[in-house]
Amino acid sequence: FQAEDGIRDIGVTGVQTCALPISDGGKPGTLYTGLIDTVRAATRALDERETRHVLAGLLWVQGEHEGGISPTMAADYGRLLGEFVAAVRKDLRRDDLPVFIVEINEHSWRFADAARRGQAAFCKADPHAHLVGSAGLSRSGSGGVAHFDAGGMFDLGERLATAVIKEQPEKR
Repeated sequence: FQAEDGIRDIGVTGVQTCALPISDGGKPGTLYTGLIDTVRAATRALDERETRHVLAGLLWVQGEHEGGISPTMAADYGRLLGEFVAAVRKDLRRDDLPVFIVEINEHSWRFADAARRGQAAFCKADPHAHLVGSAGLSRSGSGGVAHFDAGGMFDLGERLATAVIKEQPEKR
């Protein structure tokens, strides 16, 4: 969220470990519902405090699973990502909600190139979607080389914050 009083504070809420798949037989899954409910609760709390705010964007770090499981999942990732973002925008009533997609990391996911192409195609086709690179981020922590370590996460946070700030309208 970004305050509308000219101060460029950014807060993060709605952190989910995974929100895909967005549906199970055509109905939203519990992780998706949890994401939407968390954002709605945060905006409601700000409204109750009479704090002016704007939802500055959705930060999305996901896709390694699809890049590592099967060529079909990897090939479908861009389409599914687009459906997910469309659903979030609809449910939050923000057709122009900026979305910041973190590129699938450099780990040797077997089908990662196909999933990365899907991410890039989605971002190219959507004027409010932005691909944030993950190249060079460190991944040597306790989660193994498949996950960013603390330093990598810190650097990723800086990359995301820079991208979000760059896309926000100037407040004077």
